[in-house]
Amino acid sequence: EPGDVVITDVGETVDEVGKPVAWLGNKRVAIHDHCYAFRHSLNPKFVSYCMQTTSFVAQKAKYVARTKVNTLLINGFAKLSIPIPYPNDNEKSLEEQARIVAILDKFETIIS
Repeated sequence: EPGDVVITDVGETVDEVGKPVAWLGNKRVAIHDHCYAFRHSLNPKFVSYCMQTTSFVAQKAKYVARTKVNTLLINGFAKLSIPIPYPNDNEKSLEEQARIVAILDKFETIIS
């Protein structure tokens, strides 16, 4: 669905497992059977950025089965948390998420 964050459930390394991609299109799409769709009411790019932070990756690593192909254990993944600005004020929270996304979208340009 538009706004979902698509998450891989397998990868060669722990860091690759659970890699997020925000679906910013306006149509429904099919995803691979080794992916999950995280459906939420947040800014999808904000969620995707949060899922790439060092702290989130460290949390996620606890729920990766390390076998020949590393696999995300979705029941454990469901226990992970994303820090939400202004959790009791949805409108203010979405505004702050958009502000953070705008900064992160320009980050490489800013540091160059």
